[in-house]
Amino acid sequence: MNARLRVQQKATRHGQRIQNRRLVLQSVVADAPISRADIVRATGLTAASVSAIVADLEGEGLVVELGTGPSAGGKPPTLYGLNAGARSVITVDLSDGERTGSVLDLKGAPLYKADRSRDALQGQPGIERLMQLIDELITTAPAPPLGIGIGTPGVIAENGAVVEASFFDWHDVPLGTLLAERYALPVHIINNSRAAALAEYSFGGHEAENLLVVKIGNGVGAGVVLDGRIHSGEDSAAGEIGHVVVDPNGAPCFCGKSGCLETVAAAPRLLEGFSQFIAIRSESLVEGMDQAAEAATAGEPGVLKTIDEAARNLARVLSTTVAILDIHKVVITGVVARLGDPFLDRLKDQIEKGVLPTLAAKLELCWGRTEDRAVRMGAAALVTSQELGVV
Repeated sequence: MNARLRVQQKATRHGQRIQNRRLVLQSVVADAPISRADIVRATGLTAASVSAIVADLEGEGLVVELGTGPSAGGKPPTLYGLNAGARSVITVDLSDGERTGSVLDLKGAPLYKADRSRDALQGQPGIERLMQLIDELITTAPAPPLGIGIGTPGVIAENGAVVEASFFDWHDVPLGTLLAERYALPVHIINNSRAAALAEYSFGGHEAENLLVVKIGNGVGAGVVLDGRIHSGEDSAAGEIGHVVVDPNGAPCFCGKSGCLETVAAAPRLLEGFSQFIAIRSESLVEGMDQAAEAATAGEPGVLKTIDEAARNLARVLSTTVAILDIHKVVITGVVARLGDPFLDRLKDQIEKGVLPTLAAKLELCWGRTEDRAVRMGAAALVTSQELGVV
């Protein structure tokens, strides 16, 4: 859990008691085991308010007693902590060709996983398959679900509608509303790259308040964390770098334009390039990238040339982004991480060439630390932050 994450809340007015409840929970998560007196000092609330809120949280099973602390001369204080198993969080990752669902506890620990990566999600049949997966997850949840979090490619509106997800042929789909009505649960839908950014910021241990997290899989997208908050942009499309045109005369993109970054840097396009020089023995993105990584480590010139070209095109977009935002920490995640240092080193070199020397000297590029769990963990972080005020 990460008490420093500041995810913007829904644009509704919360009562003072709800805000106070969140403050208490935040203190419990950040400093457990913690006494009521320490919660009073941390939150500035009255002792009576803290006692009442802690009692309510105990009654709901969210907070449990962890024993007693050392006495300061009187009765030893009772210590409290979060009961991570009190609620389940339902999460689904729709990125990188994955259709992976998980049930997590309130601390992000996995309780159940279902992989439906072979299920196509195009159009209305895809929505029905997604619901079937969620049905299974809810059935297996060991505790009452707190909510549902979904990370998906595309432009996602604040109300959970999928404005545009060309990969799935979803256009203006009110996905959040459809799921909320079906399950009578809070539903939070987030762009998959933004979910990965939430996961890296909350659980990756990067110790940075500003992060640019770039996810490269079936597509290319970015999540931007500024001052501890996810930056969504005016139309919830911040980070849609995959459809920035890098070659006007390039290959057609499924978005309708030509020469988008995804046409030269997404994992399927990279594998097409690698296949000109080595025999790719699998349709799996992961296995194909592993084969390319072996060839790159062995110094296969065609594979290294393909990596160079992808790094150069990606850096053209990332250099501008880094320069505009003055971000020093760039995290690369997604299946492209299987390529290892040959890719990361070339990308860092190209970005450094595209920015001022003072910025290049401070630039840190690294692989993501939440790996293939990033989107699901980020979606879970969104659910717990919005529903409980904690991550």
